[in-house]
Amino acid sequence: GDSELIRGHEAWRSRSQAINVTLNLFQDLVFRCKDAKRHRCKAAFTLAEGATHVAHSQNIRRVAFTLAEVLITLGIIGVVAAMTMPSLITNYQKKVWTDQLKKTYSTLNEAYRQTLAHAGCTDAISCGFMDVGSSILPVFSTNFYIKLLNNLKHENLLLVPNMNNMTSEELNDFSANVNQELGNYYTTLTFKLMKNNRQVDLYDLIPSYYVEKGGFFANTTDGAMIAFFNSIYILIDVNGSKGPNVIGRDVFMFSATDNAIVPESSIAYRNFLSRIYPKAADESGLSDTLLDYNELKSKCLSSTSASTSAISCADIIVFDGWEMKY
Repeated sequence: GDSELIRGHEAWRSRSQAINVTLNLFQDLVFRCKDAKRHRCKAAFTLAEGATHVAHSQNIRRVAFTLAEVLITLGIIGVVAAMTMPSLITNYQKKVWTDQLKKTYSTLNEAYRQTLAHAGCTDAISCGFMDVGSSILPVFSTNFYIKLLNNLKHENLLLVPNMNNMTSEELNDFSANVNQELGNYYTTLTFKLMKNNRQVDLYDLIPSYYVEKGGFFANTTDGAMIAFFNSIYILIDVNGSKGPNVIGRDVFMFSATDNAIVPESSIAYRNFLSRIYPKAADESGLSDTLLDYNELKSKCLSSTSASTSAISCADIIVFDGWEMKY
């Protein structure tokens, strides 16, 4: 009896082991690791679950756009882009111009301050750089231009001598030298008015009386062109000979006091003229009258006066926090 019991127990153990091996093989088949490196296993579907899944997936309605719908959508996107892109490009270009104007304005003012500091004085009048008694407006000396240029980072340079003291032959030689060294841009400066594209030249901006008494053209290292003559008016073309060369876009004018470059409509400029020409300021009411925003904008968009437009556009940009909102 004991021997039969032992044999029965061993047979049970053999069957149990066989069942365990079979279960292990089945589990290996069902739970197969697809990524051995990450040890992530995914349970397989049973046959019944697979059949149910296939039947369910066949009932799912596939959703897609038709060709007509795609073309209509692309058309709408194209129309919106065509409407918005010009405005975006224009606003970007305005920012480029105003950023360059601000940079050139700051560079010029810093050169002015250094010129006065090196001369050991606080203003151009006490230094002898500015004469306030020989003309309707203050005039600068040639000595001032030379000293200012020493403090102004520039590349191309054209010094304009006092043409009133030059013979016809000297004027011709001077013009030929200008053409050879710097190109026609500096001797045939032409600009356009913003409102009607009317073409104007340098003498529409700065009276010939001041230009012919001397000054300079200079390109800054940033590519701007500065024209500073005998008068207190300073012409700035923010990108030099590059276009569009339109007054109020990339061409502007500022005014010089005895210690800074400022917008003409600013209180600093009005106080300067009132200080050196008190009688004329009182008679004209200059010291009591400041241009308002709408008047500045109207002058900026002027279609008649190039100098008024160039001055007022610079003023209104500074007034608007160095933004071109017109």
